[in-house]
Amino acid sequence: MTITASSARRTALLLAAALALAACGNTGRSGGDGMFSAVTGWFDRGSDRNGAAAETGPSQPTVVTASLPAGPSLGGRQQWSGQQSAARIDLTMTARDDRGWRILWQLVGQEPPGALPAGAMAVAAFVDERPTAGYELVVSGVRSGADGMVVTIGERMPSPTVPVAQVVTAPYLVALLPLGSGDVRFEGP
Repeated sequence: MTITASSARRTALLLAAALALAACGNTGRSGGDGMFSAVTGWFDRGSDRNGAAAETGPSQPTVVTASLPAGPSLGGRQQWSGQQSAARIDLTMTARDDRGWRILWQLVGQEPPGALPAGAMAVAAFVDERPTAGYELVVSGVRSGADGMVVTIGERMPSPTVPVAQVVTAPYLVALLPLGSGDVRFEGP
């Protein structure tokens, strides 16, 4: 196995996120008081579908059109998404403080667009590599209950009749929600 600079960087980012998660005493299975309230899919696939190292760099975030419940925003935005994350793994997470917010954006591969707004928490979804452009993650539902919140993440795939760039992508989504104290569970890709 060859370790490339990009796979070493991904590994370092994941290790930093895991250590921060462990320091908060929150495994993502219970409690909502830690920096992250849910983390799943800790596995790295640092190469494309043919086993070659994939390196395309982070993309600029775009606004996702799925609607969220009225809540906090940053610069008038509640959501960010893009085609290339630094994480390049299947991962969902919730950031409830500035430290978690900064780690979340490290996994995106960009600087945060500002400080996490007061009274807000961020949910994020990252997916493993996809074979072409045109994949997009969306928040397709948010349900609150006595035991916490369920965030449903959907994935839009490119139409088979529309030409798309033949480049390996790793889509991500970041969304702001009103700060809650219960567990956040994720459903979706």
